[in-house]
Amino acid sequence: ALNVKRDKIESKGVKSVSSRVTNIKPYVKDDIDVLQFKQVLLKNIFEYFNQPTEVYELSEEDKKNIQKMVNERYGTWEWNYGKSPKFNYSGYNRFAGGCVEARLQVENGIIENCKIYGDFFGKGDIQELEQKIKGLKYNENEVLDALSDVTAEDYLGRISKEEFMQCLFD
Repeated sequence: ALNVKRDKIESKGVKSVSSRVTNIKPYVKDDIDVLQFKQVLLKNIFEYFNQPTEVYELSEEDKKNIQKMVNERYGTWEWNYGKSPKFNYSGYNRFAGGCVEARLQVENGIIENCKIYGDFFGKGDIQELEQKIKGLKYNENEVLDALSDVTAEDYLGRISKEEFMQCLFD
């Protein structure tokens, strides 16, 4: 996670900021497991903010209202992808049938451009496959639906549609 490729950072639409990272264990006096550490951490946070430490249980009404918000707003494609910043995505994988690299330009959650590279030997023109992907929402199910009538092996040789999808969505 700390040593990622530059294109991986660019694909997320933000620049990474380096920071120092350390393990917590050397700073803990007692030998405690992660669950005990969680309890100590919560206790100290609640004490610091002068808050009671009792657990609040969500009511059925709370759960219903939360699910409604998820369904209507936070769980929608528009919320999660449609308002995302413009980004470039590059996915690469090596399979038994060869290697594939897919490069996408995505804006407002829509695949604006697609280029596919690799050492596969397909019969069809790879640009036809690229065109089928352009204009789609950057959504795995939508791309799969759009490629439902496509035999990936025609374009990608011995590389399956499932393997190809791994290069588009990791």
